[in-house]
Amino acid sequence: CLLTSLHAIEHFGLGRYGDTIDPLGDIRGLKEFNRILKQGGYFIGSVPIERAGSERVAFNKNRIYSIVLIKKMLEDAGFNILEDLVALAPTSSISRQHPSDVKDKTVPASRLTSEEFEEAMNFAFSKDETFIKNPPDAAYIWLAQKNK
Repeated sequence: CLLTSLHAIEHFGLGRYGDTIDPLGDIRGLKEFNRILKQGGYFIGSVPIERAGSERVAFNKNRIYSIVLIKKMLEDAGFNILEDLVALAPTSSISRQHPSDVKDKTVPASRLTSEEFEEAMNFAFSKDETFIKNPPDAAYIWLAQKNK
């Protein structure tokens, strides 16, 4: 049994599509996904993300999560994350340190592990708040399994 939800959860409960305003709409949605999946069923999903501490709601549009927050929400809803990655918009570039080079390089990126994304964001923002004028458009994508 497989369920997918790609860039939808962040809209639940915000009233944008005629739904009832519900501050816990995303959490209720995850719990409902868990309820309808058979034990051991798989859930593939994605949501927009930013660095930890920058989570927010753009009312009547969407929520922006951090990796830490969405992972906790998934686990609390009864899912075990099996695989995950961060996808960046093709126009995004972030600065990361490369072990093979002493200098920092700005590299276009399209896929990172969640750890690489967190490292890159922490590195970029530790330099100076103007180091990255706008955080990259990024999505956290997961494969999870119902465990309860």
